[in-house]
Formats: sequence, C-alpha cells, structure tokens
Amino acid sequence: MGELIDKGCELNQLSYVRQSPNTYTALLANTVLMGLMLASFYFLKTDTTLSKYFLLSAIALLAGHNFSAIPRSVSYYLPVFNALLLFAFVLFTFTLGTVFFKLSLLVNIAFVLCGLIVGPSITRSQVICLAVATLIFVVLDFGFAETVEGRRLNNAYIFLGLYCLVSPFFPRASIVLAMPIIFTFARTVTVSMMLIMAARVKWRSPGILFAVFSLPLILVSLLETRLFYTHGSGRFSYWEQYFTAFMSPSNDSYLFGVGVGHVFQRLRDNLGFGGLHNEWLRILVETGIIGFICFSFVWFILYRRIRFSFNAKVVFITILLSMFFDNSLSYSHYLLFASISISYMHNEARKCAYTKTKQI
Repeated sequence: MGELIDKGCELNQLSYVRQSPNTYTALLANTVLMGLMLASFYFLKTDTTLSKYFLLSAIALLAGHNFSAIPRSVSYYLPVFNALLLFAFVLFTFTLGTVFFKLSLLVNIAFVLCGLIVGPSITRSQVICLAVATLIFVVLDFGFAETVEGRRLNNAYIFLGLYCLVSPFFPRASIVLAMPIIFTFARTVTVSMMLIMAARVKWRSPGILFAVFSLPLILVSLLETRLFYTHGSGRFSYWEQYFTAFMSPSNDSYLFGVGVGHVFQRLRDNLGFGGLHNEWLRILVETGIIGFICFSFVWFILYRRIRFSFNAKVVFITILLSMFFDNSLSYSHYLLFASISISYMHNEARKCAYTKTKQI
C-alpha cells in the first residue's frame, strides 16, 4: 500500500509515499467523504441516530477506498471483535433493557473497532478531509455554554478527537488545535490533551514536561475558569448513590444489572439530563458484574493489541480516563478519531520494529 520511509525509526519520522491508481477517483472519494462527515455533524444535535448512519457511511467509504489493506487490519484486531461479540451475547441473553439502548451501546463501542480497522491504511488526504469537515462544524457551531461552574467552549470532545486525529500526521498543526481545547475548560479533555502532547515530546526532559503541563494550567488559572471547580456538577454525589445502591445487600441484580438504559432514563426523568459522567459505573450498574467483566475484557484485549506504540497506549489511556469522568461512549466522532490515531501510530511502530528486526 505504500513505501515506508525509515528515518531513524522514530515514530514521528515515519511516513508513507502513496501512489493513487486514479487521481480523479481519489478526489471524488475524498469529496464524498467530506460530504458524509458534514452530514453526520449536521444531524449531531438534532438526530444522533441519523448522524451515526452518515458516520458509518464515511467509515465504509474509507474501508472501500483502502480495501486491499482492510483484511489484514480485520485479522489483527479480530480478538477485539470477538471480545465485543461476547459482551453483546451477555447483553442480549442475560441483561435487561430495551433493544434500542443495547444496540446504541454496542454501536458506540463498534466505532472504536471501525477506527482501528481503517486507521493503518488512512491517507493524509483523507485525514485532511476529516479535519476540514470537523473544523467547518466547530466554526459554525462556535459558542460558549453556560454551566453551573462557569462558561465553556462547545464541542470539547470534538476538539479532542480532532487533536488525536491530526497529531500523528501534522504535529505542528496539532499544537494550534490545543488552544481551543484549553478554552473548553473541560477538565478531562484538557488533561487528556496534555498527556497526549507530553507523550509526543521527543526529548522528555523534566523541564519540557513541566512546561507542557504547567503552561495551560497557568493560562486558565489567570482566567479563573471552571477548570478548577468541581463542586457544582454534583456528579460525585450521583456516583456515591449508585455505587452504594449497587453494593447494598438488598440488591438482587448485581450479577446482570438493572438493565441497559436504566440510568439514562432515571436521571432524565428526575433531573432533566441522562448522563452519569462515569461510563464504568454506568456499565457496572446496568449490566452487573458479569457485564462489567465482559466490557472490561474488550478494552483489555485492545490494550494488548497496541503494545508496540507508546503514543498509541497514551491515547488509549485517555479514552479510558474519559470514560471514568464523562459520558464519552456517546461521543462517536471522538471515539472514531481517537481509535484511528491509535491504530495508525501502532501500525507505524510495528513497521519500525519489523525494520529493526530485519536489519539485525
């Protein structure tokens, strides 16, 4: 699919020279890709199901355009797919809840698997199309939302996903994308960005790492933003309530949970919103211990498959971190972009390791 250019086997120095068999076909495919992405963003705020259909269509286009490389990716990440099938079997066989909520949960996780499959063969031009469509959306939807803890820039996880997607291909441009992330004032998103940036620093000296972590914090502290305020969201009290109820001796649903979608419906009916801001706790409560183990097994297998790349592991850890402090399984664009980044960086690291082995 391309010729690897090896320059010292550093991950940031790896690149592909791709020869398109038909320039006009590639141009048409990229145009359609951008259109599908724009459509998915257009319906993001009004019809999330239709938005996901367009996003899946964009993934199918990526897979079809780079079809010759897809079977190898599918074969490599097949254990992750098998683990997801096991989780799906538990959901539909033993767990309560409606089919809609079960399918929604599985589809959201499947976006990660889709990104892993198309990531190794994605081209720079395709990344540019995805990035441009995303930038058009965030510009058109630009604005600050009022929260109980202060103002925040919209679309925090869209910005984080874009940062994850662009950083392996265009490191300098990703630095520019870090600025709007800071002004989202979203704690988990900001920390995730700083972790990814620190992992990509070539010389990880204490001084450079201190600058990466301290400068954004100093900047937002001067603005007295919500980044340092945690008392107003109330999420800790909700976590305590649900965890205490789950651990109660009177709980008779600890094995298979209270049903997928239960937390969302209860919070929406009582409080007007449906997010617990902790996916791990939500999965534990809704699917029980058995479902939680199967869910965790999916991510464990995925971690085992990306062992060659330190940068890929860091992005993966930020996904796990976001699931602990937010409703990140609902952010399909973020999951897709982050998983594409993980898969691409891991594939480059594998190629580098293979080149070293051949030289020895």
